[in-house]
Amino acid sequence: MFNIAEWDVFSVPVENSLTSIRTNSIVIDNHTSLNSSVNLWSLDIVHHQSLSSSFTCPYSSSSLAVRRINDGYFDCLGGEDERCSSHPMTEPYRYRRQTVLPPQYVSYQQLGNGINECDDGTDEISHEIRWVLFKCSVPDNFACWVFRGDGIEDNRIKSVRLSFHRYCDTIWDTLDGQDERDCVHWTCLPGIFRCNTTGQCIREVDLCDKEFDCYNDEDELQCWNSSRKWSLAQQCDPLREHFCITSQYVKDQTLSRPCIPYSKLGDSQVDCLGGRDERNVLSCSDHMMLSDHFLCDRGRKCLTYTDICNGVDDCIDGTDELICFWNRQHCTQGQFACANIERCTNSLCHPKDACSDGSNWF
Repeated sequence: MFNIAEWDVFSVPVENSLTSIRTNSIVIDNHTSLNSSVNLWSLDIVHHQSLSSSFTCPYSSSSLAVRRINDGYFDCLGGEDERCSSHPMTEPYRYRRQTVLPPQYVSYQQLGNGINECDDGTDEISHEIRWVLFKCSVPDNFACWVFRGDGIEDNRIKSVRLSFHRYCDTIWDTLDGQDERDCVHWTCLPGIFRCNTTGQCIREVDLCDKEFDCYNDEDELQCWNSSRKWSLAQQCDPLREHFCITSQYVKDQTLSRPCIPYSKLGDSQVDCLGGRDERNVLSCSDHMMLSDHFLCDRGRKCLTYTDICNGVDDCIDGTDELICFWNRQHCTQGQFACANIERCTNSLCHPKDACSDGSNWF
């Protein structure tokens, strides 16, 4: 029987030893031991020092389970459990990255913490689930049971699956958005909007919110809004066309228009520079949705919008600057040049530092 007692102790993650403080400890058989885990599944300190799969903190008679050794968190007061060479990160009770070799291992406690510990990012989103959705919050829940498996002889991690209701909701919860594929026969609940082309389901509050939800942007068609539009975008028919700066338009603004038919949105074929027409279909190197990033170098690089048109060639193919086809030589590096050449702004998409023609919103 575990008794949780209030006690003023510090829990210090290795990667940020000055910021994380916790005020709980575990008392077992009148012995107190530090508990640093943010999840209750790790409340499994064992008192029997004879167990070969345990570690005893100096100056304490209590032992830690083997999965808590070198897991990125201090459990012993002096952090000795994080400097134990006999328990490398390739031992059991570790998560192994999914897509690339050589193998890389991280603690189960680091899954879904918002930091890509694995080079391929699969400790944040995997083939099966977005790990932030799978947390051990109480000792007897399913996630806790999974994480108690050693990952080798008792590989419970294989049983992890995404909840049924999270499929076909336009939100990527698995690697490269596989949970949003093959939804054409999906049935939406009453009061939920169904994307005609893909079959995905979105809430009615997400209609006409100026954000792509359906792959082809059909949830934003025939919407009245006062969104800030670049005067160039007004050349497109809002019922049939999507504003899109293509390579052809960059070369010749006389014979070409900055528009493509809506039928070309979400077809996995890039028509707009930066992949803007495929923002909900393509993924970046971290296997997350392209979204508002800028895709370049044949799909090998994704940039944030702040890197676009700033006078610096961040893409090898130069498209992050070519898309601003107007003359920007009067602006310093790091600034955005308004298309009407009236002024330079310090940032894109900022309402207090906008261009009069709306070009900083493209």
